[in-house]
Amino acid sequence: IIYIIINIKKNNLTIRQLVSILENSVIDFLNQKKIIAYSKKEAPGVYIDDKKICSIGLRIKKNYAYHGLSFNVDMDTKPFTIIDPCGFTGLKMAQLSDFEIKSTVKKSGEEIALIINKKIKLHYEQNNKN
Repeated sequence: IIYIIINIKKNNLTIRQLVSILENSVIDFLNQKKIIAYSKKEAPGVYIDDKKICSIGLRIKKNYAYHGLSFNVDMDTKPFTIIDPCGFTGLKMAQLSDFEIKSTVKKSGEEIALIINKKIKLHYEQNNKN
């Protein structure tokens, strides 16, 4: 889980832009691992072959975005078979270990967080030129 706290107003971010930055950061991380992933505008998160590997949930209060994303690294996905993940009937979940990638939650989280940080910084610089 990557938990963010960011002032979206100060950083000139819309909620959709922040969601896209989070999604694209995970997509870039997966691309570095030679895994093709994508997002769906109608169902936030990151997908591989119609399976969800990353869920995103934000709370906005007084211009601050809280919470963040949950990226599946190596876990028991069986509990997801008895619920409708993210409210979508039949949605299957994926995890990094499904693609024979060895990693830890800590290592994956650190790598994704670095990408998120770079993307937010780039967005800020591009939208605050004087």
